[in-house]
Amino acid sequence: MSRDYMNLLSEAQFVANAVEQHNQVRRILDHHNNQALQNHGRDFIRALVAIEFDKAAPESLLLPRGFSGVPNPHVPGTVHHSPNHDQQTSVANTKELQLKLLLTADEITTIRAHATQIAQASLQLRSNPLGIGHAPDQALGTNKHVFSITGPHLGHYYGDIFIIFKRELVYHPDSNFSIQAATTFGASTNAYKMRPWLKDPGSDTDRIRQFHRNKLHCSVPGYEEAAAIELMALTGQQKKTMNVDLKDIQHRWLTIDSHQVFEMH
Repeated sequence: MSRDYMNLLSEAQFVANAVEQHNQVRRILDHHNNQALQNHGRDFIRALVAIEFDKAAPESLLLPRGFSGVPNPHVPGTVHHSPNHDQQTSVANTKELQLKLLLTADEITTIRAHATQIAQASLQLRSNPLGIGHAPDQALGTNKHVFSITGPHLGHYYGDIFIIFKRELVYHPDSNFSIQAATTFGASTNAYKMRPWLKDPGSDTDRIRQFHRNKLHCSVPGYEEAAAIELMALTGQQKKTMNVDLKDIQHRWLTIDSHQVFEMH
């Protein structure tokens, strides 16, 4: 989960939408192909999430206006403000009674459980966000992505847990990778020291723009050749030669910091 996504967990409406996207919840609400069911289910979920947010909020902090389990008939996609826990509970109970006419008890229990658990987990994560939260990531736009290393990850300072992603993810149109860490295009300007064939444009804005232009996408034909040429140039840089083989590249990757290995976003 990206840091940008974590920040959105402070919004009850966003969390309710996340609940609706859960596979089991979607399967229940979409399987019956009933618009009334989907409307009642959505309101039920919003009320349940509102209840959890209300429990966690100090008395001085009310839910944002425009969120509760009660839909606004005059403005599509919006909801009325729910002033207190009792009203939210009343909405949830009313919607549950309506859902009982359309769903089984087990299906309603499943929706309730996921709504409550996701809301509670979101509140916990919001209060203690995980990840590094490196400030330059926001300027670079990489705070909207989950980071990974494509190649040897020897950065022991990141911890002892390794998560290996499916290879298919690299072909998603939103996925990309950079030859080195995105932050090397930041204030350190290390990208231009490590890859002298890049010309430093001189300003932070232009460096960020250059970073985005340097990203490679596995869904675009020819990315392998571009990445291979970069690896050959980096590996043979000290000896000023492109006459390198796979063993040379592997040896280099095992002797450098993780920030100099392909960074997947």
